[in-house]
Amino acid sequence: MVETYSAPIVPSAAAAMMALEKVIQKVTDAASPDHPAYGMMKKKGRFIFNHTHPLIKWKVKYHQPDSEVYVPNLAMQAPQENLYEEATLPVRGRYFARSIDYLNRLYSQGSNVKLDFWQELLKEGPKALLRNMCQDLYQIDGNATGYTYQFHGLPSFLGTTGSAINDTEFFYPSDTYAGLSTVLTNYGGSHSYFPLSASPKACFFSPILSDYNATGLQPLPSGQTAHSWTTQWRDAMSRASTYLMQRQGKKVDTWVCPPDLWLNAKKSIELSEGVYLERGADSSLAISLGYKSFTYDGVDVVQDQDVPTGVCYGLHWESITFVSPQAQLVARFKEFEAERLNEARYFALFGNFRIETPAHVIELKNQTDAS
Repeated sequence: MVETYSAPIVPSAAAAMMALEKVIQKVTDAASPDHPAYGMMKKKGRFIFNHTHPLIKWKVKYHQPDSEVYVPNLAMQAPQENLYEEATLPVRGRYFARSIDYLNRLYSQGSNVKLDFWQELLKEGPKALLRNMCQDLYQIDGNATGYTYQFHGLPSFLGTTGSAINDTEFFYPSDTYAGLSTVLTNYGGSHSYFPLSASPKACFFSPILSDYNATGLQPLPSGQTAHSWTTQWRDAMSRASTYLMQRQGKKVDTWVCPPDLWLNAKKSIELSEGVYLERGADSSLAISLGYKSFTYDGVDVVQDQDVPTGVCYGLHWESITFVSPQAQLVARFKEFEAERLNEARYFALFGNFRIETPAHVIELKNQTDAS
């Protein structure tokens, strides 16, 4: 009788890696309830993977040409004209790494061990990267000294001269993002009382920066005398979003506020009107994803702990993309240090935020506060 032996089936390295990637993605998604920016960008399909160049480049339309009047017997003109400027950002990254020595690694494998070191890292690594990525979106100026290796967040293009535009609540933008200037009329065109009036070329790369404490936001609610977020947030949102549509043809999808501004706004509605508006999950992206939100003027106002205190952003999500050279948001690596008998695990997140144009972003804050 001939004995036969069947070797145990061992998953291929590719299959094991695929299974691990699914676990990492599951851990990342499980953390999304704490980070509305990630949840909304994922729902809107705003992540691009497998980017194959060390630079992230895109075209920004800066000019809207007009047609010409036809005159019989007059030769038609066909001038050459460039309608775009090129924006460029570098790929940047974050990592999370921890190690364990060989002996403790052996101890952590026993059946009586309550806590598996590597399993905990599998949870904490992706969560830390996701949290920091969302914080960077709202808090980091990737051009500023000390931050030149971090992602380019919204503050990368929200600089201002500190001067109001013709005594309105709006401030002159003054910054550089992706190699292009946010200064009004830097590429031509003209404006008066931006964003109330401006040619497309004058403001194609200029964000709307509004001071919710401005005395020009009138009228104050009945019985109120202080110009503050609590008394003027509705007027500030209405005016800024109206001009965003007028100048850029874009609608604010979501207002994102830190807990302090969100609670004050919600309370002010309850006190003045006795109710606050909520949409159902079918019509509200924020509520369908489980985020704390109320509605003003048909737009979700969402509480987001990653937004810095005192600032509110009006965002059009289809203008915000995270571009990554990786196959998925978080990648994992391991290493063994023979000389120290240490085993290490690394989690990495590489890419950058690509904002199609700062002109699609609204910032509401106390613009006169240098902090």
